[in-house]
Amino acid sequence: MAFSTAVPSKLGPLFTLTVPPEYKTMNPRSAEYFRHMEEKFSGKKFEDIAPQGENRVKEWMKVQRGFTKVESWYAKKGCSSWEIRLHFRIS
Repeated sequence: MAFSTAVPSKLGPLFTLTVPPEYKTMNPRSAEYFRHMEEKFSGKKFEDIAPQGENRVKEWMKVQRGFTKVESWYAKKGCSSWEIRLHFRIS
């Protein structure tokens, strides 16, 4: 349970970086609902959710550090990088 909570805390910025691309792949009805819920959840206009410019670069750096931290947790359990990638694909 702790792991399930810790991983999102380390990869939090990933969500704001992937929202707009994900939205573009949805059918119109789903996209409308998704947009409404994201604006409600974030308190921002949908177009303002994803960071821009230098802030976007900083957020990607946080995500990279988060993945490095998660990888170190797996490494302590004896998992290879390949096994980690497989785990995330299956989960």
